[in-house]
Amino acid sequence: MKKIKLLIISILISNLFGCKNNSTEPINHAPVIQNILAESDTLYIGQSTNIQCSASDEDGGSLTYFWSSIYGSFTDGNSSESVIWQAPLIAGSFYVKVTLNDGQYSIGDSIEITVTIPDNQAPQIQSVLAEPDSINIEEATALQCLAVDEDQDNLTYIWAAPAGVFPDGNIGLSVQWQAPDSGGIYYIRIEVSDSELSDLDSVAISVNGPPGLPLNPDPPDEAFDQSIDMILTWDCSDPESDSIFYDVYFGESSPPALVSDDQILNFYDTGTLTPNRTYSWQIAARDQHGNSVTGPVWSFTTTGEKEFELGNSGVIVAMVWVEPGIFWMGAPGTPGAGDDEAPSHEVTLANGFWIGKYEVTQTQWQAVMGEWGFYWPGHPNRPAENVSWNDCQAFIEMANESEIDAHWRMPTEAEWEYCSRAGYYDTRFWWGDDLYYQAAGNYAWINTNSGSRTHDVGTTEGEIPNPWGIWDMGGNVWEWCEDWYHWGYDDAPSDGSAWVDPPGTQRILRGGSWYHGGRQCLPNLRSLYYPSGRFSSIGFRLARNP
Repeated sequence: MKKIKLLIISILISNLFGCKNNSTEPINHAPVIQNILAESDTLYIGQSTNIQCSASDEDGGSLTYFWSSIYGSFTDGNSSESVIWQAPLIAGSFYVKVTLNDGQYSIGDSIEITVTIPDNQAPQIQSVLAEPDSINIEEATALQCLAVDEDQDNLTYIWAAPAGVFPDGNIGLSVQWQAPDSGGIYYIRIEVSDSELSDLDSVAISVNGPPGLPLNPDPPDEAFDQSIDMILTWDCSDPESDSIFYDVYFGESSPPALVSDDQILNFYDTGTLTPNRTYSWQIAARDQHGNSVTGPVWSFTTTGEKEFELGNSGVIVAMVWVEPGIFWMGAPGTPGAGDDEAPSHEVTLANGFWIGKYEVTQTQWQAVMGEWGFYWPGHPNRPAENVSWNDCQAFIEMANESEIDAHWRMPTEAEWEYCSRAGYYDTRFWWGDDLYYQAAGNYAWINTNSGSRTHDVGTTEGEIPNPWGIWDMGGNVWEWCEDWYHWGYDDAPSDGSAWVDPPGTQRILRGGSWYHGGRQCLPNLRSLYYPSGRFSSIGFRLARNP
């Protein structure tokens, strides 16, 4: 019990006399200014001097500086250990003060600067003139400075510019300044000195720059599968909001040729282009002052496909462009060839043409001809069948009624074979020789896979068209051609035109059908039927002149 009482007494005595733990808080020392030095502590009015403060901090902390003065000014700021102080335009003694702070303590000191009025008076610039004061890039203007000196001292004129050049030098009462190759507002400075004192001034010159580079081409550069009915567009702006005039260069050559000049609109209608061609184009922009800039050469490639309205029906027909070319028609003596394919002969198609990407469908047929007795009605995307050659001619005539020229037609027999081969002449089919027709079902609806019926166009089991993008050139339905049937190719046209003279009794059919085998899909195989004949395995495909 005595021990407890003694402990309590000890605690009370400790609290009474303020006894504390022996540990101490760290002490932060105030910074110390060692000296303040001015490069010159005697100035003429308006002159400048460098002032520097040397200080230390025992704790190694970061110091901030703040300079102040009732008169004069700090030309490059007032928050570093070294500053530039410019004397006021009055004489006297002036104190320039610096205050240091380490985050806890502040300390200040000052330096006295004596400012006097010199016996020699500084020159005075009265005006700085530029004639003209608005020029185009790389043009020159005349600069002149008017200055006076009360002491009649000899004056030196020194010009300076942030850009551009002084072609005849930058010293003199008047000089020439040539603008740089970019527009903007440029301040040309002049310093007039009597070797002891000087005066400064500047003149602003507006340099009119060219329009910005043409940007955002549409179609984009190197774009593919672009429409053959093209309108070129681009963006362009002028930094001075001047009017812009465009020269348009366009064509298949590179660089392209000038096709339009001094137009004010930022688009150009190319008209209908040739499919599967690469075109280059370029835009030169010029403002009303004659400043110009030429953009990069852009390019795009047109598509080989286009959609045409069928007359005024509102129904669309997808067509594939076929390039001109030369090929050998007929393949007598090859496996599966008919006796009526001789002699094989060279055909030159001098002009390109459009051919249907698909066989004419029931929807397309009925849009022109109305209701029809199809063998499989009610299937809008299946080929129109049970149509005679005469029916197809009536269809074409009606579709052409709303056209300025009679563009719609049947393909000729030579055109049909050319499209079916699709550039492959060393094999029987474009997919290979396929001697036993085992692969034919991948690319055509024939008797081995059709289920004894037609199928929607563009839906072969292999799900690919031929290399030219044309579907069902074999199988689904036979396709009428424009030509009369003649036995063999003696005296056949060599230019790919329809063989209509002398007339015959039956018209050409090509391509096989759902009812027949792979052999009838051969590109060179010929068949025939009476022009008034209809059958569930006979349809046709449209062709079109450019």
